[in-house]
Order: sequence, then structure tokens, then C-alpha cells
Amino acid sequence: MNLALSDEQEFLRDAARDALSRFKTIEAAREGLEDRSALPDLWPSVVEAGWTGLLVSEEHGGAGLGAFEAMLVLEECGKVLAPTPLLGLLPATYLLDRGASQHVEAVAAGERRAVYLPARPPSDTEPRWTVEAPAGLTRAAAPVVAADGSVSGRVAWVPDAPGADLFVVVGVDPAG
Repeated sequence: MNLALSDEQEFLRDAARDALSRFKTIEAAREGLEDRSALPDLWPSVVEAGWTGLLVSEEHGGAGLGAFEAMLVLEECGKVLAPTPLLGLLPATYLLDRGASQHVEAVAAGERRAVYLPARPPSDTEPRWTVEAPAGLTRAAAPVVAADGSVSGRVAWVPDAPGADLFVVVGVDPAG
């Protein structure tokens, strides 16, 4: 098994490192503990670098790369504590692309910010789709999608929700 990065993967990793080196993210993270406004807005750089379309197919305006390549970018972000909205965005873009959503091209271009509401499928211990529960409550059922397409439910946390204008939700119909 060859675990070495390909030339393209090394280029992507190095480009991510270079894009992030323009910001003092570690210092900003320290200041951000006291004052959230100290955190830099990296969204324009995320869009310019094309990271919004990493997992989106080329036919929908993305790079058509895989999870490993996305992980290389995320690793570089993590190394410098970069406050990027990729944790919620990347799974959302993948699901939008695979579902042939009408929104995928706008998200890949960075015109819209999408996030994914994580849910767990049924298992031996939990017979239904569930999401993280709000503080102090037991695990919540996944959001319910009504016949008119509206979604209702309560969740504790959605990665990168601030600033997002499109939420990708795993929901169940009223029958479960």
C-alpha cells in the first residue's frame, strides 16, 4: 500500500498552507477567546481557494475531489486554528451534489453558505434517526419533515450555523 501523497495532493496541501499563511490565525484564536470579533473572516479566502467546491462534482461547478483531499485542507486549517466554516460546509456540499440539488452550484461557487445537521441512523441501541440533544435532554429524534416540506425539531448544535443560509437536514417523515 502506497501512502505517499500524489503530486496533485501535495499541491493542494501546499496551496492551503500558503493561503492560510496570510492570516495570523493562531494569534487571532487566542484573542478570540475573549473577543469573538478578533477572529478573521476567512470566508472570502475559502471561496477564492475553491474549498467550497472540493467535494462537488465538476459537472456542478466543483473540483470533483474526494474526502481525502478535503481532509488535507482541513488538516492545514486545523494546524493554524483557522476559523473556517468547513466542518459544516463540506458534508453539506457532498450531500447537495449527490442529491443533484438546485442549490449545489451556488454553494460550490461560494454564493451561498450551506451547513449539514448531523444525524445518526437507527442502530441496535436506538431504533430511530437521532440528533444530538439540547443540553440536559435525552437524545432527540431527527427533525420531522411535514408533507408541505417544512421541518420541525430541536437540536443542540449545528456545525458552522452562524452565517449559513442553507441547512442540509436528515429528516424523517411523520411515520418515522
